[in-house]
Order: sequence, then C-alpha cells, then structure tokens
Amino acid sequence: MYWCCARLESNRENVAQHFLKLAGYETYIPKMREQRVRRHRRVEVVSPLFPAYAFIVIEHQWHAAMEYRCAGIDHERYGSGAGT
Repeated sequence: MYWCCARLESNRENVAQHFLKLAGYETYIPKMREQRVRRHRRVEVVSPLFPAYAFIVIEHQWHAAMEYRCAGIDHERYGSGAGT
C-alpha cells in the first residue's frame, strides 16, 4: 500500500473524491478553516489546503486503477509512499 498524489480539475475536489470513493479508493483532501469578511460579517470558510490535489491510497497495481476513469481527475501523478 502506498499513497499517490492526483491532480484534479479546478474546484471539483468533491466530485473527484465522490467518484474515487465509489470506485473503492480511500482519498484524503486536507482542508483548512479560515474566517473571511463578507458583507461586513465574518464567515467561516472551509477550503482545500492544496487546491486541485488529492492524496489517494493505492493498494493494488496502478494499472488496474487506470482502467476506471473517475470524473474530476485531471492528471494522475505517482508518489512514493511509506513502504508496507
């Protein structure tokens, strides 16, 4: 098992995460909370820490993962993970 980083389509992190979950993959999209001022009011906004990127756990060969195209994914990038 190892983690890889996938580049996603802009502002479609939730769509990609949904379809990857349906395909059986565990994903992680780190998010941060920040307070912004909108119309003279403070509003708490949750946004991705790394916009357009997600981390995906790969348990089997990546070639099998490429057979199932998921909506929202722009380009896959390989990453090295902690060896297990």
